[in-house]
Amino acid sequence: MHSRKIVMTLNQSTVYRNLKILIDDGWLRRISHPSLGTLYERTGTGHHHHFHCRQCNRAFELPGCVLKEDNVAPDNFVVEDHEVFLFGICPSCVRYDKA
Repeated sequence: MHSRKIVMTLNQSTVYRNLKILIDDGWLRRISHPSLGTLYERTGTGHHHHFHCRQCNRAFELPGCVLKEDNVAPDNFVVEDHEVFLFGICPSCVRYDKA
C-alpha cells in the first residue's frame, strides 16, 4: 500500500530522514539489491542472504551463509562484508505456473 493513502501529508524527505535515523540507531540495515535498488530490513536477524523471485518480484531471506570469505578473495584483498542474491522462481510462483 502506498504510504500517502494512509497519511496524505507524508512527504519523501520525511520517509528518508526517518529511515536514516533507524539505520543510525541500529534498527534497520540497508541492502543494495542488484535490480530492485535499495531495500531495508530489520537488524538482529543474523548474517543471511536473499533470493529474488523474477516472477513475483519478491525478495526472500535465506538463513545462514555458506560463503567462506577467506577462500573467495585473491591474496592481499581484505573482505569487509558481502551480500549474495540468488535469482529464480519462488515455490509459490512455481506452483502457480504448474496449475
